[in-house]
Amino acid sequence: MKTFFTPLLISIGLLISNPGDANDERNELSTLPELGDPSQQALPLQQEREMGQALVAYLQHNGLLVQDPDLRSYLDSLTNQLLGWVKTPYPLSFYIIDDPSINAFAAPGGIIALHTGLILASQTESELASVVAHEMAHISQRHAARNYALAQKLSLPTAAAMLAAILIGSQSPAAAQAAIIGVQAGSIQNQLNYSRSHEREADSIGMQILHQANIDATGMSDFFLRLQQQSRYSGNQIPPFLSTHPVTDERIANAQDRNRHQKGQGRRDSLGFHLARIKLLTRYTTDPQQTLFQLSKQDSNNPLVKDAARYGQALILQKTGRYSQARNILSSLVKKHPDEIQFILALARVENDASNSQQALAYYQAAYDTFFNNPVLILDYSRLLSQQRQFTKALSLLKPLTQQTSAYQSDAWYLFADTLYQSGNTAIAKESMAEYFLLSGNVAAAIGQLKQALESSNLHITDRERITARLSELKRNRPHSNE
Repeated sequence: MKTFFTPLLISIGLLISNPGDANDERNELSTLPELGDPSQQALPLQQEREMGQALVAYLQHNGLLVQDPDLRSYLDSLTNQLLGWVKTPYPLSFYIIDDPSINAFAAPGGIIALHTGLILASQTESELASVVAHEMAHISQRHAARNYALAQKLSLPTAAAMLAAILIGSQSPAAAQAAIIGVQAGSIQNQLNYSRSHEREADSIGMQILHQANIDATGMSDFFLRLQQQSRYSGNQIPPFLSTHPVTDERIANAQDRNRHQKGQGRRDSLGFHLARIKLLTRYTTDPQQTLFQLSKQDSNNPLVKDAARYGQALILQKTGRYSQARNILSSLVKKHPDEIQFILALARVENDASNSQQALAYYQAAYDTFFNNPVLILDYSRLLSQQRQFTKALSLLKPLTQQTSAYQSDAWYLFADTLYQSGNTAIAKESMAEYFLLSGNVAAAIGQLKQALESSNLHITDRERITARLSELKRNRPHSNE
């Protein structure tokens, strides 16, 4: 992890949940200001969005985000179960950070990030869901904005300094760290009591979200209790999550008490959760053979854990070139779980790696007949079609995905452009690549691609008019451009 990243997360965590005297829990939820209170306008929504965008740009630029489509698909499925039960001032965006530490955070602008270490530390889906719901509650109540409002005595430059610290991070990590330390030194004391109330409120609202989504809310107290117990034996190695979300006996007791007053337990686990954990485990293993042996000896009584372990074995066998063994395991899992598309995708990938591209295409087509809206399947299938020079079919599958606002839209535009390049349609490929750059926030590169597209001598008049109009639109919306 880059040196700038840790203080950046700490600073954002402090804005949302500062550690303090664990015994001072006197403030009641009713003392928190209403969202309509004018003091909440201390941090405008537009500024929050800019802070969130700057943070995501930094994470992407430094390669800190996990791009695995299967993991992203699982996170989508989990968060979609929760999103319908919470109101937020702006759409939420979820990310997985490639870091083995146990941490999660909610940042201004609707950004929620989970470390891979947090996913691995969770033992059931309800535990992971409880953390996600807790962070969603932070955003729904605009806790970052509340803390800025509370720090009125320090004036708005505090907020401006934090924004500047984030924005200059990619150019000057040392300067960013210095700015963040300055902000913390001036504001932390004024935020202590208030942030404890934030944690209590996020617990309460998070559990409401879980209950309404029919997910077992005991996962929250279970996860907090286990982290607390582990930290007692770890000396100074306290998980970062506990630093920004201090867990007390009273918080755990309150969570347990709230759950006792709710009817029903809800869903506790899922196969998708365990597949995600296993994929991370195989991703980080430094000794594939030892991991393969351990997975083969899995003796859990939980059938979900057992099947996930078999999936992990297949992934390692595939990585080490033992395709026949991987195929046998995955074929049996597909028969047992015909509705679990991740097994079908894994089987198709094994066949492709084994140079059985036609069999892989057959698996993809069969899966598409059933799961035609699955974005991971569409991207996988289209990529192989393009490699097999079936460009028309690949483009027809990708086109709808490029028009859908989702976490997969950027990948769809990139693959759409690449397929056009391979088919020889260079000008339209550059137009498509411009859309990819726009989604990545690189307006200058998008303008450059459109200009290059217009240089094509055989561009159809309707295509030229469309590209010219798009170029003019981008220039109009880029007031500082010298062009």
